Amino acid sequence: MTTSNKGTQMKRIWKAAAFVLLLSSALTADNFDEGYQASQYGEFDRAIHYYELACTAKDWRGCHSLGTLHQQGLGTPKDAAKAAQYYQRACNGGNGNSCFFLGNLYNNTGYEKEAKDVFRKACDLKVQGACQKL
Repeated sequence: MTTSNKGTQMKRIWKAAAFVLLLSSALTADNFDEGYQASQYGEFDRAIHYYELACTAKDWRGCHSLGTLHQQGLGTPKDAAKAAQYYQRACNGGNGNSCFFLGNLYNNTGYEKEAKDVFRKACDLKVQGACQKL
């Protein structure tokens, strides 16, 4: 194979990889959107399914939404520990609102040091109200 052919082949590989990345990004957004739409209609089992797909694909909005459903007991029994796990995952991914929600959850259950840590992160991520909690 000549150098010219290798270059052409590499360009094709990069174009294919870019297409796959773009497609997976679109599917992730679709999973979150499907979950959001299902939750708006009260179809929480369906919402959980799509939010789990989004969360697994590192769409932190899906993880945050799963935290909210578990915290409120929508489509699943109320479970503050599970809600905290989902909020933590999204917070670690840079979702400032999840850091803020996790801080409030920690505050309400007596974990003040942990609350302060995640409120600081939420504040750094420019979440309104988080800095006032410090």
